[in-house]
Amino acid sequence: MPLFNTISHENGSKAYIWKIEEPESFFTNRISIISAKKNPTHAMEFLASRFLLSELIPNFQEEDLQFDEKGKPFLKNFNQQLSISHSFPYVAISLSAQSTGIDIQVYREKIITIQSKFLTAEEQKILNNNVQNLTLAWTAKEAVFKWFGEGGLDFKQHMPIRKVQIEPNYISIDIEFHKIAPFLPLRLSGGIEKDFAWSFL
Repeated sequence: MPLFNTISHENGSKAYIWKIEEPESFFTNRISIISAKKNPTHAMEFLASRFLLSELIPNFQEEDLQFDEKGKPFLKNFNQQLSISHSFPYVAISLSAQSTGIDIQVYREKIITIQSKFLTAEEQKILNNNVQNLTLAWTAKEAVFKWFGEGGLDFKQHMPIRKVQIEPNYISIDIEFHKIAPFLPLRLSGGIEKDFAWSFL
């Protein structure tokens, strides 16, 4: 199918979400890349992400996508920053002139039982024990983790969520980034869809 959605952030970043409904041959015939991943789902996510990059970036080649020592992706020959996420059957990419982070996650009931691992008691009150809200919060913190790109983050201590504003056509998540002092206020754009949530900055 074509892009599921394209979203712009107030900081200039753009996010693109693709829903995988095509056979593997759709991707391999268009980008001439074969995935070495043995898991069929992971292989499809790999191929779909590379195909999406080739659609978004003129003259993109597989060798242009590199990863630093912390595992953060970057584009070798382009003046753009990127972030990649996937949760089958969805793939998401954000592109920006500055550091960016994106995360996407399909809903799973298990998140209710593990919320205390990444949310403080105060944050849990804000999110009201709701699977969709909790998934949105997880994607927001994962997106910040990817945006930072240096590792060593505690999801409770370093990334407290202070506010979630949910409107019919817009969701914003305000996070205080406490890995640096004084803390840096971050505002992420997010979405709660029928079967998944996403966030990016």
